[in-house]
Amino acid sequence: TQPIINLRKTPPRSVTASRKQDFPKMDIGALTITAPRIHYTDHNERGTLSLDWNKEGRQSGNLHVTGLVSSGTDNTELFVKSIGFQLADFKYTSQNGRSFTTGDGMVDGQIRDLSIQLKTDEATDPAATGWKGHLSNLLLRDLRFDSIGKNKGQLFLTSSKLTDLQISSSTIGNFQQLATTNTHFLIENNTGYYTDSNNRFNWSNAGFNRNSNILSVDSFSFRPALEKDSFLITKKFQVDYIQAGSGLVKIGPVDFNGLITDRILDIKKISITDAYFSDYKDKSMPFNPGVIKSLPVDLLKKIPLKISVDTVQFENASVDYTEVNEKTKGRGIIPVKRMSVRLLHVQNFNWSTTDSLV
Repeated sequence: TQPIINLRKTPPRSVTASRKQDFPKMDIGALTITAPRIHYTDHNERGTLSLDWNKEGRQSGNLHVTGLVSSGTDNTELFVKSIGFQLADFKYTSQNGRSFTTGDGMVDGQIRDLSIQLKTDEATDPAATGWKGHLSNLLLRDLRFDSIGKNKGQLFLTSSKLTDLQISSSTIGNFQQLATTNTHFLIENNTGYYTDSNNRFNWSNAGFNRNSNILSVDSFSFRPALEKDSFLITKKFQVDYIQAGSGLVKIGPVDFNGLITDRILDIKKISITDAYFSDYKDKSMPFNPGVIKSLPVDLLKKIPLKISVDTVQFENASVDYTEVNEKTKGRGIIPVKRMSVRLLHVQNFNWSTTDSLV
């Protein structure tokens, strides 16, 4: 029989006296729940958070727990040796309406040495419970994240793997603290794409090694969300249809200590192979004199995060510019191939009038 669990959390009405919290006395060697059907909602002043597992009753996924023991004074501590989970048909919706769903995908993972401690005896204290554990591995396959950013984009992950991450109630929502407390985690085989009403980004086999502080991706590409002809039909004036991408990209080492303490992204080297940039412009369309386009240097200055890169190296780069003549309607193409480019000391702050391209 499929386990069915419905949980609902609501804001406390009023507190007239302190109420003691503790866990029930337990000592469980192993517990396996197969294909549970779980619905959880949390109503508070910020909105409603919901979580559904097997809402449609597909009977997929499982949860395996070992070494579940309550301890401490009056059973205020709970220890779990390991939690293995396989999530399918899973959906999470936050208070602001953003959602994450496995769709036809899967989440596999294992958490070890999980401990939960009730810190106070105030039942309604939102900070009453603290927890920590070790995320041994997390494998994601064919997942979708909705309503991302101001353009309400969608993020699709074909695959991604995370290993060796220490997590806790105090760090799970804070990137700086996560990076400070973890010096050996690894992200690999991250492949997917992001799309919204304007743009589409694809990447293959991205990864990050916290031990070496190096980020890499086998390939990356960008293009408008619409194909060229469909894109141009929506425009009244001249506009650039830009596509770009690359082969292997390596970034690092990255100085995470400087990023955390000084808010400066300091990178030793960015190496980009087989980069390409393609620009198509139809000059037979009307010109809009009211548009002033920023140069690349100006765009770099507008990035709110302080960035400093010692070396940017391009190998086998290419640029293509295609223009439709306003009178003849003919196309002219300017290709530049097999370029090697090296930029030194690239940064968007503390520049002077003697710097190049200022």
